[in-house]
Amino acid sequence: MRVNGISDVKFAVDVMLGSLAKWLRILGFDTFYSNNIGDNQLLEFAWREKRILLSRDHQLINGVNPEQALLIESKNMPQQLRQVVSAFHLGNAVALFSRCVDCNVKVVPIDKAMIEKKIPAFVYQNYNEFWICSQCGQIFWPGTHKTLAEKWLVENKILV
Repeated sequence: MRVNGISDVKFAVDVMLGSLAKWLRILGFDTFYSNNIGDNQLLEFAWREKRILLSRDHQLINGVNPEQALLIESKNMPQQLRQVVSAFHLGNAVALFSRCVDCNVKVVPIDKAMIEKKIPAFVYQNYNEFWICSQCGQIFWPGTHKTLAEKWLVENKILV
């Protein structure tokens, strides 16, 4: 299923592509991933939820409408990510760290005072912007990981 707009794109990722799923979430894309789901369940879920299936498994992709699936060609994760970003023209839609990398839920801003006891004192003293996952409670802030991720994405020609 080709999407009407970039914000409409949602993925369902095969078990063999866990790192790709994590990076798609880091980029801010709605990405379902579970290592506890069978192929038939994944296919049904992707179809029901109108998600694009991403897989390296030729047999899994075989028979799926090409508009609803993408066969990932490489074993190399940066190449996989480049393939997905290129195939769906996602470069301008990146919203780095806007989703929880574990839960896939959009993170929401949270007042610094509300989390003082939940984060290291150094972080509390040195950062003013914080986000929280409403599902798992994980707290995020714009630390060095954001700068390192941006650098990695440019070095690997995922974002130009």
